[in-house]
Amino acid sequence: FYEASEFSEMTNYRAKLDATGGLYLVGHAKIKPYFRETSIDTFYDYYIETLTEPNDTLVVNKKIEIAGVPGRELEFRNSENEIIQRMRILVDNDNMFLLQSYLGEEELAQQTHQTFFSSFEIKKGKQYFDITAPKGKKILKDIVSSDSLKSAAAVEALTYYTFEKKDLSSLLEMLSEDLKNDTLTYGTKNSIIESIASIADKKAV
Repeated sequence: FYEASEFSEMTNYRAKLDATGGLYLVGHAKIKPYFRETSIDTFYDYYIETLTEPNDTLVVNKKIEIAGVPGRELEFRNSENEIIQRMRILVDNDNMFLLQSYLGEEELAQQTHQTFFSSFEIKKGKQYFDITAPKGKKILKDIVSSDSLKSAAAVEALTYYTFEKKDLSSLLEMLSEDLKNDTLTYGTKNSIIESIASIADKKAV
């Protein structure tokens, strides 16, 4: 995984086959509770861009489903070497999984490679996180939470969440809140003002 503002935790595991030199990786990341994207396809397209290295050509970009959860299957070819990079990306609630292999052409059809990708399973459970759901009201509510961890996460969300015009009145109301260790020139209120400005409402600004 690459460092990104939408992830709070990232774990990577890797293994190399001595016989072939093939490299296999499994990654897991937790998506931050206030992160939002317009659609899961938009999120996948964005993340695929971050995975694309110089001289890479994306030759496979296929929609897949695992236990009813939509994902992507990818294959990259690099013009500078003969290494083939194959991936599967899947977002399940606030969990993102990445299966990745780097190998030569002759290893693509081998059973080890096929098993690596086909053996990954998830159990279909209750949906508790929707990456496309608006989270503006929740962020502003949690900023003044008595739970310090929840409040800190909500304040941080001001740096990456894109508010909508319908959030404008709530953002303006937050400026009258008594927020600790804060002023109009730095801290939470300054971030709120920047969010108001980003909505581009000349009257509010």
